[in-house]
Amino acid sequence: MNRSRRIAINTIGLFVMTLAVKCFAFLLVIKIARGLGPAGLGQYSFLINLAILLALFSDMGLSTMSIRTFARERRKIRDSTFDLLSIKLVLSVIVFGFTLVFIRIYRPDSPPIIAATTWFILSAILDSFSTFIRSIFDSQEKMLYRSVIETIHQGSTVTLCLVLLAMGYGVISLSYAFFAVSAAIFLAWIVCYMRVFGWPFAVIHPQMWKGLVLAGIPFAFYTIFNMIQYRIDILLIPKLSPHGDKAVGYYNAGGTILSVILMFSFVFVNAIYPVFCSLYNDPQGRLKKFYAKATHYSLFVGIPISVGGVCLAREIILLIYKSEYVPAIVPFAWLICSAPLVFYYIVADVLLKAVGKERLCLLYVILGSLVNVALNVILIPRFDILGACWATIACKMVMAGCYLYSTMRFFQGFQFAGPLLKSLAASAIMAVFIILFRDRLPLAAILGLAVFIYGTSGLIMGMFTKEDGEVIRNILVH
Repeated sequence: MNRSRRIAINTIGLFVMTLAVKCFAFLLVIKIARGLGPAGLGQYSFLINLAILLALFSDMGLSTMSIRTFARERRKIRDSTFDLLSIKLVLSVIVFGFTLVFIRIYRPDSPPIIAATTWFILSAILDSFSTFIRSIFDSQEKMLYRSVIETIHQGSTVTLCLVLLAMGYGVISLSYAFFAVSAAIFLAWIVCYMRVFGWPFAVIHPQMWKGLVLAGIPFAFYTIFNMIQYRIDILLIPKLSPHGDKAVGYYNAGGTILSVILMFSFVFVNAIYPVFCSLYNDPQGRLKKFYAKATHYSLFVGIPISVGGVCLAREIILLIYKSEYVPAIVPFAWLICSAPLVFYYIVADVLLKAVGKERLCLLYVILGSLVNVALNVILIPRFDILGACWATIACKMVMAGCYLYSTMRFFQGFQFAGPLLKSLAASAIMAVFIILFRDRLPLAAILGLAVFIYGTSGLIMGMFTKEDGEVIRNILVH
């Protein structure tokens, strides 16, 4: 199989896998929300986010570092696997012990949380080991394994959880399901590894551990702080809000919808990142032009999503979660306001990485995380989950501002205001239509007509040009 064909298959496979995983996760959240109520959804959201965040410390960037290392030298795979697994085992034992102590101190008043934490963190640690083995396959561009196994993983987890929910079980039983599936998937990855790469050399070199850990730390810092930026509010709300787990449930109801929407932006930047890299030293200066177009596309998509989400917040929440989640309407309307900011700055993020400014990206992620944590601590006790929403928006504004400053310096004379104003104007026309007809037409009809009105208004305003077709072809070719 030639390289172009392999890249195309990998890209399509990863997109399908990402879409399937998000759909499975979204379906599970909906079923938990309806079956266990806001408090049950809040407990589940807290546990899953805590487990994912803490499990990152059992990896410390080793998986990401392994992709780069093994991609350069395939022969190191069998030599280094046991060393890396040994490091992860030591880190995992430390993380597991810390988690058991931490949860008893942080949530002493919630026995279900304490009981379920053990199995959720064990599940997350097993997933971390699976991610490491998966990184070896990714380093050799064998991403079809990832697409198939991850889809099976999420599908099996959701199916088992749905059965348990239908039988009347709660969060603790769901933790057993997560652990059982994670264990089975880890065994599946081991079998695949041995079939493709053979038995690893059962030799451990403790003298190499320090170097391996230090090599993974930069990747770990970026991943951990990025995760803090996106998940810390879920962990702080039950401690700082007077409504506890119910507040988490209301907040995460809208947050889950937002995460599904943002998935499309992440798929988009994965597609344009190789193009940015290939155009870095282009003598014709096409990188600036391509970045401008990518930014415009992100704004053209992100702004109407935000405006439409605000106008239809009530209809969307009631359709998905039913009347029990009325308190989630306003928080969702606030959260979706952050979508255009994320759509914008993740394009700038991959641009800076493509031109070798990874440290600057790390600095911005750390700054955004600190702002988010500080504002959550200040605002949640005073304004409940609305404070968490405002902290999220402020964090994204800081991130977007930092990336805008850097890209404006990198590209002198970059035009930003024109496309932004055109998209805002077209979105305003769309908003007027939605407000006038949202009580008269079905939601599906409103959404379809809103997209048509926005697109037509954009064409009339000149938001799209003949050059856009060339840019899209470049993306597809690369």
